[in-house]
Amino acid sequence: MNHEQAEKQVLQAIPVLAAKQSIDECITQLQASGLSEVRATKLCVMIPEAFGLALAWRLGAKLPDEEQMFDVRNRAGETVQVSMLGQHVFSMALAMAVAVLKQGWYPPITREAFEAVSNRSAIMSVLQQIEGNLEGAGTPDLFLWGLVAEDIIADESLP
Repeated sequence: MNHEQAEKQVLQAIPVLAAKQSIDECITQLQASGLSEVRATKLCVMIPEAFGLALAWRLGAKLPDEEQMFDVRNRAGETVQVSMLGQHVFSMALAMAVAVLKQGWYPPITREAFEAVSNRSAIMSVLQQIEGNLEGAGTPDLFLWGLVAEDIIADESLP
């Protein structure tokens, strides 16, 4: 996946994620548009986390200094870590989220869409529980949506 593909797919996924439907329904809708199950799942999990992270930062949350990782399982069932910023979908969504928070809303990233998407974020749930300091907070386990590390990493090499 390259920068342009990631941007196009993130913009495609935002209205789907902003709708009042389950993550499973969002994944199914994105698959119906031609995306693989892995790509659709990554979009549905990583975009809300990127938006939530940007919003937490904007609200003044103290974010960890070190590289953020997703804890996922591999095919052997072991927990491994995958870099969040190493995923085009996540890094593109984070850049877009920071840009709209600094420069203003634009379709399809309206205020309403941004709030709906970021409210799906585990990061925002954690932030509400720990009153503004994300230091030491965990990141979501993508295995819950059936992704394994090998599929996440392999997807980066696909268009």
